[in-house]
Amino acid sequence: MPDNWQSDLTRWISAGLIDAQTAASIRAWEKEHGEETGRNRFAVIAFGLGGLLLIAGVLLFVASNWQQVSPAGRFVLLTVAVGLFHVAGAFASRYKQALATTLHAAGTGALGGGIFLAGQTFHLAENWPEGFLLWAIGAAAGLYLLRDWPHVLFTAILIPLWLLGEWARVGMFDGRDAILQPAASFIVLLAIAYMSAYSETERSTWRKVLSRLGAVAIIPSAVLLGASGSFYSTSDPENGYTALLVVAWVVAVVLPVGLAYLLRGKDAVFMAIALVWVLVIGQIDPRNDVQFLALMALYAAGSVGIVLWGLRDSYPLLVNLGVIGFALSILVFYFASGLFTKLGRSVGLIVAGLIFIGGGWLLERTRRTIIDKIDEDSA
Repeated sequence: MPDNWQSDLTRWISAGLIDAQTAASIRAWEKEHGEETGRNRFAVIAFGLGGLLLIAGVLLFVASNWQQVSPAGRFVLLTVAVGLFHVAGAFASRYKQALATTLHAAGTGALGGGIFLAGQTFHLAENWPEGFLLWAIGAAAGLYLLRDWPHVLFTAILIPLWLLGEWARVGMFDGRDAILQPAASFIVLLAIAYMSAYSETERSTWRKVLSRLGAVAIIPSAVLLGASGSFYSTSDPENGYTALLVVAWVVAVVLPVGLAYLLRGKDAVFMAIALVWVLVIGQIDPRNDVQFLALMALYAAGSVGIVLWGLRDSYPLLVNLGVIGFALSILVFYFASGLFTKLGRSVGLIVAGLIFIGGGWLLERTRRTIIDKIDEDSA
């Protein structure tokens, strides 16, 4: 419950919504359970920061002594560093699950550092995406054994990083930049699939974490997708990698759509709309003024779709995200389309101020109305 719940309780008593006996029961329950929740939240924050510091400290210690250790000793040192975290986590699970989860996550995090330090020993930088693949395999094994949300997060990040690393290696270093477009489409579709993990009926912790990861990724990935249209016609389709490009598109579409189906079942039909949206944006060249206008319109329409999605699933995060996306679409269009320059500096600033004040008030009012409706439906 929010920190100001006691003042709200007094106001509800004055309005006659609840009686004094009910208010006393609420206060007693909050005294018993609310403080415990606060302590648990503090413990989670402390364990999370402590786990990050542990990983950083161990990897810094190993890296600082790297040159003084033989290759065999390096493997032993890395294995011990990773294994100690998991062994400690196994013992901690008997006493406090949050501590055990932190230690296991630290072990999986240290595994990644160990993989890349070992790769440095054998000069494997040319195949650097495979380091993410090995790390992802370790994270997936941890997910299978532990079934906790940190390993869901590790797996959800590392597998796409491996695929994107392979695409980037082909596109940037082999001069085949057309493959960057399916890569950009893949990020957006995967972010949408992640966002779908949390719904009105499926509200477990790992689903919430996965949906928040998608919410964080969707806006920057959509911007990257809008810029990818300029890569579409720069590569010659007859240069020997057409089959590779087809495979990239298949992976970019099938993997996110399949994941959305696993997460939502028949409700994943929304991915068909998302797929059309993504493919259309990928064909737009933002350097063309007319196409840039169409791009901003598609961004705005996609933001409205996210708001409606949040309303349907009673998920305020999606509503807030859609409102932010819509506001950014309007602002980017105003400043990047040349409209600000054509109006002149003074008039342009006045109009920008009106957009911020009037548009911000209207969007906040709309957002608040939708959130209140969600709260009413959930009550």
